[in-house]
This record gives sequence, C-alpha cells and structure tokens, in this order.
Amino acid sequence: MHEVRVIHAKLELGVDLDIRTVVFLRRNIFEYIISSIAREEDKLSADVTELTWDDRDTLLRVIDERFRVAGEPYGWSGDPWQTFFCPEVDGVPTRDWIFRNVLPRPRDLIKYLNTCIEVAVNRDHKRIEADDLKEALKSHSSFALKQVLAEYKAEEPWLQQALYSFMGTRSEWSFKALTDHLTALHLDRGLPQDVRDAIATLVAVRFMGVKLASGEVRHASTYEDGIVLREKVRVTPVESPLGFVIHPVFHAHLGICGDEDPTGALTEPVGVTDESAPPVEDGGSPVPVDRKASGSSWFEMIEKFFSTLLGRDK
Repeated sequence: MHEVRVIHAKLELGVDLDIRTVVFLRRNIFEYIISSIAREEDKLSADVTELTWDDRDTLLRVIDERFRVAGEPYGWSGDPWQTFFCPEVDGVPTRDWIFRNVLPRPRDLIKYLNTCIEVAVNRDHKRIEADDLKEALKSHSSFALKQVLAEYKAEEPWLQQALYSFMGTRSEWSFKALTDHLTALHLDRGLPQDVRDAIATLVAVRFMGVKLASGEVRHASTYEDGIVLREKVRVTPVESPLGFVIHPVFHAHLGICGDEDPTGALTEPVGVTDESAPPVEDGGSPVPVDRKASGSSWFEMIEKFFSTLLGRDK
C-alpha cells in the first residue's frame, strides 16, 4: 500500500511516471477472453506470459519453501521430503507419486498437502506415510473435480453431467468407445454438435489426457498444449488408435477402475535416510509418539507448517 500511495502522490504533483500494468488471470478466464471477447486475438496474446508448472521440481519447490519458512522458528533447515515424508509409495518415489496424481498447479498441491498433514496428525504419525498420502488423495479428488466444474461449467453447461457419467467406469478409453459413451448420454444440456468438440473440451480442462500411438500420455498442462491437443482431437478420425486417459486425481471421487488407480493396495514404505528424521522401529514403522515428550518436535513444526499454509499464523 505504501508504494501505491507514493505513486498516487507523484501523479497528483504532475510527475511523469512510466507505469506498466501486469494483470494476473486464471487460465480459464484468459481462455474465455481469447475465445469469446477478443477481437484481435493475436495482439492480446502477444504480451502474454503463462506461468507453467509442468516441471516437477519447479512445482514442488513451492512446498520446499513453505517448509523452510515454517521450520525457521525451530532452527530446522533440513530436506522436508526426507524428514516429513515416506520415501516411496507403491515403489514410486514420493515426489514423483505426488506429481503424477495431482494437477500441476500450486493451489492444488498446497490443498492436497494440507489434507495429507491433517490425516497424518490425526493418526499420530511422525511423518506423512504412504497410507496418509492415499487417504488424503481420496478427499482431494472431490476438490479437484469441483474446481474443474467451478472454472468451466458456465461456458460448458453440459460438463457436470458428462463428468459424472464416468463414475464407476475405466480410466482408459479408445477414441471410438469414448465417442459412443458421450453420444449415448441423455443430458439436460446437450453436448456440442460435434462430439469431438466435447472430447476436446474434456482434454482442455485436464480431465483427460491424450494417449498417443507411442504410448505417451499428453495433458493440457499449458494453454498452448490445450490448443494443440484440441486440434489433434478435432482432426483425428474416430477409428484411429488415439486413446484417452482420465487423470489419476479424479479416480477416487468417481470410483474409476484401472491399473493406474493411485488409491489401491498399500506398499509398506522403507525407512528414511535423513539423520534428522524421526526414529523408526524394526520393519520401518514409526515409533508411537508421545506428544508431551516430543515437545517442539515434529507435531509443533508440522502444525506450524499447516497454519502457515492456511495463513492462520498471520
């Protein structure tokens, strides 16, 4: 606010200022402006820079920094992933597992890890275990789907019923099977005239990824990716080998079946290697914690972190 007052005072004095405005827009709002309002799209897009989070280390650094800030009052400055998290989930490194199962956006990641912390603290765990991560994902799955609907339902009124039509189905779809599924629906608000436009929207909102002939699954992680994948869907024959995969974050809420379901059987995590990590008994199970004896240890630090994320300490 101080800077704003200084600028206002200078303007009143007639001082010439070189001021440039930066407007931060959520991606769905920018997409709506481009598709529905902008008369000269090329001019509007020329001065746009998208903040992308499709790199795992860049996204997870958000959590690294928040742990660092939360740990400062306790003199802690270790590696949060070694200290506060189990190293693996079903044989997959925890960082990779989280990145794979959460939409790559800071607010989604923070919301998910808030839930992980709540689950771990409620279970008196001294670190976030694999079963905590999986249990939290079940709750986060509902949040993720509601976010998609909140962002896109106004422009795509058919979207809610279409998304819920996948409840209890499978995670992978062929182009023809997905086309048949959507065409057979009886929706209050009809699908776009060309069902491929509906599929393109499911891809653009990141509900589904496109599985290419090579086996690679591409998600619309950026605005440009969304444009490319939309056009890929629109020009590809339905009989092609192009496939579609529902993002894992939506599996739990919709009861999606598939080999990639992240909420399946728990694999026992191995012990942490960081010397500052909490002690474990033989077999890798955390030592039962005594809150009184632990003092300003894990519980205070993790609860401080939780408060920092939610802004409760301000």
